[in-house]
Amino acid sequence: MKILWSLLLGLAAVEPGSAWLHNSFVLDLPVGRVGFRGDRGSNEYAWLAHQTHPPEYLFDSAARVYFPLRLTNPSKIPFIANTGYTTVEQVQDVVYSLEAKHVRFVFWRRFLDIPENRLDAGDNLGPLREYLSHNYHVTHTFSSGDDVLERNEHSP
Repeated sequence: MKILWSLLLGLAAVEPGSAWLHNSFVLDLPVGRVGFRGDRGSNEYAWLAHQTHPPEYLFDSAARVYFPLRLTNPSKIPFIANTGYTTVEQVQDVVYSLEAKHVRFVFWRRFLDIPENRLDAGDNLGPLREYLSHNYHVTHTFSSGDDVLERNEHSP
């Protein structure tokens, strides 16, 4: 019986470590070597690192890639939300910044297109969505459903 318990305890200790090692990724990003558990996020960082160069402007609607990729937020606000948290003035600033700085890429998180409460009138992102639909196109979609939008060539 002691042998069986020892075997079970050994498996309990080894299996999580083995799964962690086999489901982890290491990427060399502009900020340095970064490890990822599973593939969540690693595909986004790898793709964006290949397509961009520090300190290039990129608007990340959730503000997760600026530091590791050493990219520059063109806007005054760090991130946006599809609630009243993001004001009309902040949305106008994002649109102005994208236009004034000719930002090539926008990393658009899919949760921004899903209203938290369909009755909530606090979603102020309409003008930004309209601007993006006229001036950008989807250039890549990740398995998470998040998109990278690229500026249209005809856009100023």
